[in-house]
Amino acid sequence: MKTEIKDISPTRKQIDVEIDAEAVRSVYDRISDNYAKAASVPGFRPGHAPRAVVRTRFKDQIRTEVLRELIPDAVQHAVEEHKLEPLGEPELNLENSEGLDQLGQRPISFNLSVDLDINLFACR
Repeated sequence: MKTEIKDISPTRKQIDVEIDAEAVRSVYDRISDNYAKAASVPGFRPGHAPRAVVRTRFKDQIRTEVLRELIPDAVQHAVEEHKLEPLGEPELNLENSEGLDQLGQRPISFNLSVDLDINLFACR
């Protein structure tokens, strides 16, 4: 995972995050396999549908679960890596729709903006 911090203002920072394709692929494969084991797909015995069929049939649900697993960890890692103490929840903006449409083949990029307490900077 790559992160890069940018100063928006003295109290606001933006962190650009890129989760590499290999990490995305690993989570995508695991979640797809979990769906394949539990899914009931017409034409296949329960739990025996091929991964490709399951990915097509449950595309949106699988994508949602992949993002739900990857993004919170990446946000936490980025905030800790840059030693930030945000005042509230970061604002998240997904950047590359190609990464979402081709899970596991391309990295997922997003940026997050965080507000910081000005008093923390005065103490340092």
